[in-house]
Formats: sequence, C-alpha cells, structure tokens
Amino acid sequence: MLYEVITASGSSIITEASSSREAKSNICKKLQIRPSDYWHGVPSMKAHRVYVDYPEAHYRALNCPEVLEQFSGKDIILYDEHHGTAARIRKATPGVISYYMNEYTTIIEL
Repeated sequence: MLYEVITASGSSIITEASSSREAKSNICKKLQIRPSDYWHGVPSMKAHRVYVDYPEAHYRALNCPEVLEQFSGKDIILYDEHHGTAARIRKATPGVISYYMNEYTTIIEL
C-alpha cells in the first residue's frame, strides 16, 4: 500500500508500507531522524493511505507529448516499483511529467 507521509516541516513524501506507523518509520530512516524524537520523529508526522486503482496506472510508453497531455492539470503520482520511490505532482504538465519519467516507471492518476 502507498502512504503519503507529511513531515513536521510540511514536506510530503510517498512510501510503500503495510501500515501508517511503518510508513512513518520508513521516512524517519530515509531522513536519518530518530523515530522517537518528539519534534521531528514519528509523533510529529501524519500518514494518509493513498487509494489507487491500479488498473488506472499507466506504464512507461509515455514519451509522446500527446499521450502525456491526458494528465495535464491532474494530480498524479510517479512511482518506481523497483526502488519503491514515488513523487506526487499536483496539477501536472506534460513537461514536468516527461522530466521526471527518467526516474520513475509508472504514472498513477489520483
């Protein structure tokens, strides 16, 4: 399952985990923060499950600008299954999507 974790500083990071607690712990490890830290660790974070209809995921044959145009102005998640990383883009444009598609393999429409 994908979770969007909002840190104490307000940044949004998407990770794959089985629970919101595990998602927060994963982000703490990535950011090298102690999970027990009251101000920056797990207690200060919020995690929300991202509900995605996986049949609507579009895989990498997305180099054509006409294909990318269908995502223009929508909220999307760019996801890489191999590394377990993701990026959320609000009100996407074809230029931004094509820039990030070098790093990510899947577009998930929210």
